[in-house]
Amino acid sequence: MTTATASNVAAATETGGTGNIAYASGMSCNARWNDRIAAELSVVGIEAIETDEATGFLEGVRIDEGRLLYGRDASPSNLLHEAGHLACLPPAFRGEASDDLSGTFRAMGQCLKARMESTGNPDDPLIRAILQCSDPEATAWAYAFSVRVGMPPDLAILDDEYGGDGAIVRMQVSSGAYLGVNGLRAAGMIGSVRSYPRLDKWLQDAV
Repeated sequence: MTTATASNVAAATETGGTGNIAYASGMSCNARWNDRIAAELSVVGIEAIETDEATGFLEGVRIDEGRLLYGRDASPSNLLHEAGHLACLPPAFRGEASDDLSGTFRAMGQCLKARMESTGNPDDPLIRAILQCSDPEATAWAYAFSVRVGMPPDLAILDDEYGGDGAIVRMQVSSGAYLGVNGLRAAGMIGSVRSYPRLDKWLQDAV
């Protein structure tokens, strides 16, 4: 089990400004991108660990107490998506998040009820963060992060994902016309949908 850091991609080279990466021979395409994603995740504050024991809600990737465990040849789109879930969680819940996040969402639901009773303010940053950290926001975050690391769009969201509607979802999110982009704005992670896919903050920080 190894933690991926920037050193994992030290041998990678940018070519022609396209985000293409050259690695030592013998590495699969998935492994190359996973190294790059994991290294960049560490920069924004998400720990990603390569392991042979990554079995979770999505194939080859598991959320484990606020960390990502991933298999060497896991689909990079799965790694990005699960990273998006962690990134969009408020920090009070991120460190305890595991597996399918069902326990995390129950805890957030209890917090949401208590917060509404105490503040009565639907625009409270934590309330907004809790309400806007579901699958659409994770998808929008994942695509934005794929742009950050220079990944081709058709690898960031595969055609056969989202019940076979991956190409449609990819078109929507790449044009900023996807529900989750508005969710990121409502959650305070971007100031305007016009700035997408550049995010103002890569980790939700509402407390």
